[in-house]
Amino acid sequence: YLNNTNSFATGPMFSTVGQRGCRLVGSLQLATESGFDLFYLNISRDGGTTWATVGSISGSTGGTFVNLPFSDIPDRSANNRFQINFVSDSSIVADGGYFDNVGVESTSGAPSGTADYQFLQGTSMATPHVTGVVGLVLAANPNLNVAQIRDAILNTGVLVPALNGVVSTGRRLNAFNAISSVMATFTVPVTKNGTGTGTVKSNPAGIDCGSSCNASFNQGTAVTLTATPDAGSIFSGWSGSACTGAGTCAVNSAATVTATFDIPSAPASSGGGGGCSIAQAGRSDALMPTLLLVALGALIWRVSRRSN
Repeated sequence: YLNNTNSFATGPMFSTVGQRGCRLVGSLQLATESGFDLFYLNISRDGGTTWATVGSISGSTGGTFVNLPFSDIPDRSANNRFQINFVSDSSIVADGGYFDNVGVESTSGAPSGTADYQFLQGTSMATPHVTGVVGLVLAANPNLNVAQIRDAILNTGVLVPALNGVVSTGRRLNAFNAISSVMATFTVPVTKNGTGTGTVKSNPAGIDCGSSCNASFNQGTAVTLTATPDAGSIFSGWSGSACTGAGTCAVNSAATVTATFDIPSAPASSGGGGGCSIAQAGRSDALMPTLLLVALGALIWRVSRRSN
């Protein structure tokens, strides 16, 4: 092509009345100065009186034909025309563009009336949805058989009154419910032991022992148990099949866990002397007069010794 070109190729008039999703199709081999020498697609809806630019392209396709990048053509219009316009600047030239098999296609016709939608027998758009959920359910639990997969999907859908009598269950497919219903789980029962009191809680939530000391979790979930003693009690530690020590307890499979809470022992007396304490005697204590006599005799002996 030459520099400073402004060339046009205009197609015949055509109608898209009664059509939807109309597109310009064809193939193109391109070799132009990228960004400076461009092909434009212009569209007219009034037979060519006025034009609107709807797309452009420049550069190279590497010597091969590619699908036209231009797309939309006006739907439901009787006087359409398209025009390919090439514009070049004042420097650098190349081979230009080759257009082949150019035409207009539509994806669908216009609806025939207000009652256009009907129930038809056979495969529908519901099929890939159900098939996809079957794959997800089986991935969540590979041990399921066909009957179990079917029940998981049919029994976990959402009831929709408008579907009663239209589909066998009256339900709308719910992938989340179906997958959740077949997830493999493990159970962690917690037992509390000891003379004290306290609570055990899990993260993620499920165990609050307290009141709920047994919970199930999805297979592979990392569960952390935390023990908190009540006022006046201490946490003495874990025992069972999973945890020891007095920190947090981490499990990711079925396990039995015991949390021991105790009341701490009273501290020993810190009074003076040799650590011996004498309880107050009652009036009926027969030993009391003897102790008093011994003490009195010792006192008299010490006094008489000093006076000598």
